[in-house]
Amino acid sequence: MLDQFFSSDALLHWVPIVGYPGLCAIILLEMGLIVGCCLPGDSLLFTVGLLASRGVFKMSIVVPLLIVTAIIGYMISYAIGKYLGGWLSKRPDRWYYKAEYLERTEAFYARYGIHSLFLGRFMPIVRSFIPVTAGMVRMPYGRYTLCNIGGAVVWVVSICGLGYFLGSQIPSIDRYLMPIIAAIIGVSILPVVLRWLHERRHR
Repeated sequence: MLDQFFSSDALLHWVPIVGYPGLCAIILLEMGLIVGCCLPGDSLLFTVGLLASRGVFKMSIVVPLLIVTAIIGYMISYAIGKYLGGWLSKRPDRWYYKAEYLERTEAFYARYGIHSLFLGRFMPIVRSFIPVTAGMVRMPYGRYTLCNIGGAVVWVVSICGLGYFLGSQIPSIDRYLMPIIAAIIGVSILPVVLRWLHERRHR
């Protein structure tokens, strides 16, 4: 069901319909609540940039809006982790939450620390759990806020910007939407993979 809803054709159809409020609601849900962990923020941002190149959205409006929304979402998730983390870790698995997701994210955070707040933004599921983990371990709020703002800016500007650039240069870019998103995710996690391979080789 979700796969069909977030296919390239579907995105290009309903994203213009929901407009700015709908886009902000989706990003806030993915960034601020664990139930939104399955939402494809990367695909959405790229589609927004693509549609902006066609005049559907204004980059000067949509980019700042989504940056602020992503920042607010991570503030909410941090608070959830800080005040409800213990309760959450004992909850049984649900369709939107699995203890495995939290455990993997905790390991990712333990290894990469504040860098995980930048890298995690580009990683589906992980990006919804990273701020919760930061709250659970009581990461200093000032440092967290700086990383939150920086990560949101890099995430939104880079993916929306790429969508806008390719949309303005390649008329038939629609058909390559999903492969491009997969490539974005692959490139973003490449440093993590390379570091893991390096550490494994030197054990």
